[in-house]
Amino acid sequence: MSRNGETDQNACNFNDFALVRIDDADKGRVNPTIPTFGGPSGLRDTSSGLGNNEPIYSYGNSVLRQGLTFLSPKYGLNVATQNGGWDHNTYTFTPGIPGDSGSGFVDRQGRAYGVLSTLQFAPRPFSNGVADLPLALRYLRTRSSDFPNLRLVPGTAPFRVALPGLGSLFGGGAKAASQRSVTLKDLKA
Repeated sequence: MSRNGETDQNACNFNDFALVRIDDADKGRVNPTIPTFGGPSGLRDTSSGLGNNEPIYSYGNSVLRQGLTFLSPKYGLNVATQNGGWDHNTYTFTPGIPGDSGSGFVDRQGRAYGVLSTLQFAPRPFSNGVADLPLALRYLRTRSSDFPNLRLVPGTAPFRVALPGLGSLFGGGAKAASQRSVTLKDLKA
């Protein structure tokens, strides 16, 4: 970003966001619903940050977990909002690991606020850095006219906090269209 003239170091260091265009033919094969939790229900206004110790939720599906799906739902707390609001430092019961990057994070109302960006070792060991989604979207909209209709697509199931490991006892959390991982290679098939 600095090569393109960006001088805000926080924007350069913490604006970790990528877009994937879904071909119209593949839209029925993907679903924005967060497995276990449902949602997202909308986009959170993060202009005043997230509260310290505010509950947060996510879902990671790294192959490094070797199919242990009970480790995929993430329950945790926001520890700090820092770096000009671009970075939310979080702790979850099972931290995001390589392969979870890009996982969405939502607040207790199911509102999307961030995207998993980093696994940190200092100053907070095994915490995750979560890039601020509203800031990233605002940044994109103010610097590009290529995405005039860009928006967050809500999940097809309502957001609900499911207790770890107990979801199936009480009717389960939300199910995405498919709980298996779908890769870009799958979509080309």
